[in-house]
Amino acid sequence: MKTPRGFALVLTLVLLSLLVLLILAMTALVRLESRQVSVAVPHAQARQNALLALQVALAELQRHAGPDDRVTGMAGITGIPAGAGQPARHWCGVWRTDGTFVAWLASGAEGEAIPPLNGPDSVALLSTGALGADGTDKEHVRVRKVPIEEIDPQGERRVTGHYAYWIGDEGVKLSVGDAGYPLFEPTVRPAVDEILAGFALGSPRLADVLAYEQLALVPVPALTPGALQANRHSITVSHLSLTDTPAGPQLRAGALNINTTNARVWRAVAATYNRLRPDAPLGITPTTFANRMRDGFTTAASPGKAPSGPFLTPEAFALSAHLAAGLKGSGVKLQEFADALGRLFTTRTDTFCLRAYGEATSELSPSTHPAAVAVAEVFVQRLPDLHSAHGRKLSVTRFRWLGTVDL
Repeated sequence: MKTPRGFALVLTLVLLSLLVLLILAMTALVRLESRQVSVAVPHAQARQNALLALQVALAELQRHAGPDDRVTGMAGITGIPAGAGQPARHWCGVWRTDGTFVAWLASGAEGEAIPPLNGPDSVALLSTGALGADGTDKEHVRVRKVPIEEIDPQGERRVTGHYAYWIGDEGVKLSVGDAGYPLFEPTVRPAVDEILAGFALGSPRLADVLAYEQLALVPVPALTPGALQANRHSITVSHLSLTDTPAGPQLRAGALNINTTNARVWRAVAATYNRLRPDAPLGITPTTFANRMRDGFTTAASPGKAPSGPFLTPEAFALSAHLAAGLKGSGVKLQEFADALGRLFTTRTDTFCLRAYGEATSELSPSTHPAAVAVAEVFVQRLPDLHSAHGRKLSVTRFRWLGTVDL
């Protein structure tokens, strides 16, 4: 049987066409893989830079806040006013128990003076996603970026990325849970619903809450995201403090670091007192008390208080003219206030929230548009165990990568 004329030519053309298609497919695949690599590499580098920021932050936290002879507080106590445009108001500061300043727990801070924070060399680590619109007691938080450099084969320095970090003071917030630890005062629960309307105090659902965002699910119906955003600087799931016992330092829940000018916190403190003493002839007006505690903190001069700085002991706060001015007109005496709430007060924090930032620099526009960004959020707990050189040991209790909606 004879083969039809031209069949070999047709077969050859078909095979050539298949070969061309295969080459095109391989070319497209190589291009796709190259694009994926070009995207993945900057993101991996950004995460590595964020992890570098985390390591630097943990080292600074251990060095400055690990020892027992430390006091902490929010930067607002130094005179930074409340309101939008105050990106350092919720920085955490560390002082020695003699009142001398130690450090700000934020990248780019050198000494006691807070650097400018609105330029291209700064970054927001808590902004609209975490807090809503910038405003009083929900001020956005910014820090300075630190460049990461490499030396090329020609010996020239080149910026390949940046890192930054902010360490937040969880102790200046109201704790709604106990994380399974004993309470300082089992009969006292902070009146969180004074500032977070509709929150279910004492709800059994609190036992299952790990992250701040989950507090929305404690009451039924659930709270709105805006309500949680407005209170992020004021409420925490649980702050654990080291307290001295006959058996040695132990962790307990429910304390409040008094070195804060957050009016929302002081409003809830006033409401807590009123609920503990419902038979008192006069009560504290929460808003009046809160405004006085905010506005008079910096100028208050009392034994046991650093000038434009923190109270150094709870006892100094309980006897202070500052607290007396806050209670003025309420009929509540200093001793009555101290008897009701004094055991809950502390002047240092042992639980911290840390945000670590990393970016990979774009070669096209290295100063303005990073090629990739990564942010991690970490909670750190100070423990009773002693560190070899810097006080008590720190332990990371929770880690997560954040998305842009979380910032």
